[in-house]
Amino acid sequence: MIAWLFVWLLSSGAQAVSSQAMEMRLVIGTGVGCRAQPDRDSPVVAPHAVGEPLTVRGVTRDRSGAAWYEVVGGRTCWVSGPLTVAFAGYDSPDTALVAVAEHALALGANASFEHLVAVDNLLLERRLRRTRYFRAPATVPPFLDLRHLQIVDRAARMIEGRRAAEKDPLMNAWVLAHADVVTHFEPGDLYHVRGSQFWALYARHRTSPAAEEIAWTAAESPVFTDECYTECHLSVLAQSYMPYWREFPRGGHVLEAVAIGVRRVARAAQFCPLVAAQYIQERPDEIRTLIGSLRESLQNVTIAGNDELLDHLSEIEATCLGSTLDLKSPRAIPELVKTLGLGFSIVPRQLAEFGEDAAPAVLAVVASADSDREAVYSGLMALRFMVEGAGQRPLSAGTREKIKQAAEQRLAARQQSILTLGAAIDLASVLGDPDLRRILESLASDPNAVTSRGIGARSIEWIRKRAADRLAGAPPLPRP
Repeated sequence: MIAWLFVWLLSSGAQAVSSQAMEMRLVIGTGVGCRAQPDRDSPVVAPHAVGEPLTVRGVTRDRSGAAWYEVVGGRTCWVSGPLTVAFAGYDSPDTALVAVAEHALALGANASFEHLVAVDNLLLERRLRRTRYFRAPATVPPFLDLRHLQIVDRAARMIEGRRAAEKDPLMNAWVLAHADVVTHFEPGDLYHVRGSQFWALYARHRTSPAAEEIAWTAAESPVFTDECYTECHLSVLAQSYMPYWREFPRGGHVLEAVAIGVRRVARAAQFCPLVAAQYIQERPDEIRTLIGSLRESLQNVTIAGNDELLDHLSEIEATCLGSTLDLKSPRAIPELVKTLGLGFSIVPRQLAEFGEDAAPAVLAVVASADSDREAVYSGLMALRFMVEGAGQRPLSAGTREKIKQAAEQRLAARQQSILTLGAAIDLASVLGDPDLRRILESLASDPNAVTSRGIGARSIEWIRKRAADRLAGAPPLPRP
């Protein structure tokens, strides 16, 4: 047997090392195969479960240089080195268990719910010091605590809604067993671990070397919301990134945290015109409290972006809290334009009511390369409403020409979305221009004309039908 094995090692290119010292290793994957030879194409002799300890001796490297360990006991077989980790025994298991959890997290979408639950069970067994782990330290180290909570969160997110959980008795049992940390977000029908659970973990380990990593994980945990306006956006920031930069004003992620904060507060400020007009009902006192907390948290933060964030907070104070706004006054036009793309139908309709007076500001949004697609979509809709309502609110020839140019620009744009292209088709159809009509005819008849504008294969027919319907006289929706 030994002679035959030596011949196989030479012929296969595998290299045996001289060390034959025995050691313990822990399996970090699920269904890891112990193979007849140290080669991934060799047949599996026996499967090993995640968390299973193996006694091994020696190491062999295959042609690629990957390590294989010979498993002692039973039939001779080899297990892939990267699917195991050194194991110091059940009285000192934590380093190996961290590796087990990190391997599962690194699998991303390739980790099955069953695998994540198996890892969760393993870590729970250690936490409770049950069975094999009765001699483990009473205190779970911070990194293992963090990885365990991340495993639970990842497993929860893999459940496809409440109905899926209730239909599967074992899945439902897992959800019920983790009711203290796993919550269900009804509007999105998803399970997850709230960021507050990670912040509670940080509070327990704030003096440990793992403290900043725990805090950053907590900061990055999504705060799920339904309808989210000024107060909501500020509250989300106060629950996520604000505690991070307050605790670590010179932390490794503070630049990123503040940049995200700038975007979040800028988004909050966008709703202020509608708040000032009392179209959106908010709680002024709560907004003031949140602004105060955010300002205070930034006192020790000196990196770039800090001033921009403070400027947006001042803008919210001035616009949301410091004045009222009459949406029917032409003075509201600049403020209404800021709200394009927020999803409120009143905005394009009210801008259309101003007609010629509002057209330049709306055209600037539609033409700008910096405008997001939702703002461009709403701007194109507002322009269409202006054109369709021109009988009551006449547009000058110069303004109609600029609107035509805007439609042409958006019809020709590359790498755009079906949202903006669809709105451009609608606008072109009501302008009655022969050049625009020819573009619509091309989009309706030629799939290549659609794909050349960056539209994916699944949406080609939708765009073609949109153009064909408008050419046939079907009115665009929504109506003015």
